[in-house]
Amino acid sequence: MGIRKIVMLAVAAAILMILARVYMESRDAFIEAEKYTAANDYENAAEYYRRSVRWYIPFVSKSEDSLRELLRIAVFYENTKKDNQEALRVYRMARSAIMLVRSLWTPFKEDLGFVNDKIATLMALQDTGGREGFDGKKAHYLSQLYRDFAPDPAMSLGAALTFLLWIAFMVIFIWKGFTSDGKFRKEGLVWGAAAAMMLVSWILFVRFA
Repeated sequence: MGIRKIVMLAVAAAILMILARVYMESRDAFIEAEKYTAANDYENAAEYYRRSVRWYIPFVSKSEDSLRELLRIAVFYENTKKDNQEALRVYRMARSAIMLVRSLWTPFKEDLGFVNDKIATLMALQDTGGREGFDGKKAHYLSQLYRDFAPDPAMSLGAALTFLLWIAFMVIFIWKGFTSDGKFRKEGLVWGAAAAMMLVSWILFVRFA
């Protein structure tokens, strides 16, 4: 097998390993959370559901199932246990997990709106100070929760594009820069330099996104 095919297979294997790692981490955390849920240990269950949500890749991880269970625990504390303090803590865990998986878009956007409303409601109920009524306090907390700290869309798009270009240029560099028996060809220098530039650009975009 030629050097080019070996490297191409190595790149494909690396991508598959990343996807497998995300899936296994999300799945393992979900399984652990289910064990705690079965034992009615909702505090630890919520923590492991939160961990599972954070290992997010669309259609690959158990993030969506874990978020559903995390919200179910929060609603259980709020409506069944009547423990607003614990419900607030779990809603905040859910919000934190959603915020951490944002990139060019916000996964679970409808859930984020639901969670923000719940957090603002519970915080307003606990807030006994000031002259504002409940509605005023809730509106105040909602305005804080909806302040946009999302990554800059342009920088995030730049990071995604430069990452894809880095992979593409690396593949071309390997294809153009080496013969089938592994000897280096000068034609690969341009593509190698382009790949290096994309790698540096990607790092900078990620740093400032």
